[in-house]
Amino acid sequence: MNDVCPTGIIGLDEFLNGGIPRGNIVLVAGTPGAGKTTMAAKFLYEGLRRGEPGVYLSFLESKADFLRFMKLLGMDFEPYLRDGTFQYIEGLQSTTFEAARENLIEFLDAVARLGAKRVVIDSITAVTQMTTLRGARELIKNALVLGLRPYEVTGLIVAELPIGYEVVGYGLEEFIFDGVIILKSEFKNGILRRTLQVRKMRGTVVPEVELHYDIVAGDGIRVYAPVRIEEVGEPKNVETITPLEPINYIFRNLRRGSQVLLVVDKYVPSLAVGVLIGLSFAYSSGGKLLIRSFSKPPDIVKYVIDLISNAFPKSKLANAEIIIECLNPTQEPLYRLAHRARDNELRIRPDYLVIDPVSHLLKLSGGLHEFYRDHINNILMRRKLGITTFYAYADTEASELEPPVELYDVVARIRRKWGKNRRCYSVEAYGILKPVPPAPLTFCVDPEWRLVTEEE
Repeated sequence: MNDVCPTGIIGLDEFLNGGIPRGNIVLVAGTPGAGKTTMAAKFLYEGLRRGEPGVYLSFLESKADFLRFMKLLGMDFEPYLRDGTFQYIEGLQSTTFEAARENLIEFLDAVARLGAKRVVIDSITAVTQMTTLRGARELIKNALVLGLRPYEVTGLIVAELPIGYEVVGYGLEEFIFDGVIILKSEFKNGILRRTLQVRKMRGTVVPEVELHYDIVAGDGIRVYAPVRIEEVGEPKNVETITPLEPINYIFRNLRRGSQVLLVVDKYVPSLAVGVLIGLSFAYSSGGKLLIRSFSKPPDIVKYVIDLISNAFPKSKLANAEIIIECLNPTQEPLYRLAHRARDNELRIRPDYLVIDPVSHLLKLSGGLHEFYRDHINNILMRRKLGITTFYAYADTEASELEPPVELYDVVARIRRKWGKNRRCYSVEAYGILKPVPPAPLTFCVDPEWRLVTEEE
């Protein structure tokens, strides 16, 4: 038998090194609406899927409501009720401590009768409100924890965490329980954010960081775990790539999987420059180019691509597959947006990626701390997948946030040069993964975005 119980929760099992260590009794405490019941149900459901009988005791929800709500989240418990591997005990009508104790006796009897491997009690807060603080502590210690030990089950005990509180309040959770998971749900900067903390987990070592998570149909709960940096090595395909002229002067022999920051001044159209550089690589060596915009709709991005494609020989246009993705960064939290983008990249597996503009994400994130966490993880994933990525950052005089240049392999600064009857641009690059050209590149475009020399 494995030493851990996988929870079935995407991201959480990875974070817990495979799951909750078998035999652990874990306290899951959270604010109202944080998804405590959903997490507990997912844990039990995953066990049933793996042939591990389970018992769920609820003091908050009827069996009919539980089955209906969980089915909407992709968990159908009814087949396991019919085959006798799952039992749901209703304690909803219990209003006295004595009645709750009878439910607990029924619960322990069911654990023994089914040979349960996983159990849930939801929630102990409802029970402890029927007695004194001393009685609540004795209940937690004797009935809910020590009473389960002889059965060698793995269990989740759910508790309410009042909004604004950091501890559950019984005074025993850090000593009696083998694990403590805290779930929080709160509005920040006008957007709902959910965070998870693993305060304690005996039998395994977990990073001491706060994670984001969401309640999603089909998965129940999804946790956004950080990328393990030790798993990110050199891309398997390490040959260098060279774009078409004139971009090759600055970016020739760029290593695959490089992460390139394009810092453009306020007179430079960041989307157009990002597309120009991305197309230079895709048309030169072929492959998939994904262009992701956080500020322009698909029709405008397609118009820019069609316009700039005039800069390249027609014989090269068939070399690349171009995919457009437009996301509104104001509709959802940055962590969810970042992971949705990561999922799309895992599905599409582009060779090249252009992101415009990163500065929007930086400003909407609420600060560098939040931006750094999600951005660093996505950069690490792109390195791991060998996706050569160009991040357009619109630099303005009014900007209070500076781009985190230390995250990238190459940084290119692009400035407008005032030429006669045409738009000219100066590109100067520096970095650790390629030689630095002796002088900046200057190129110009005519009204149709065809590349011309400065002298023409």
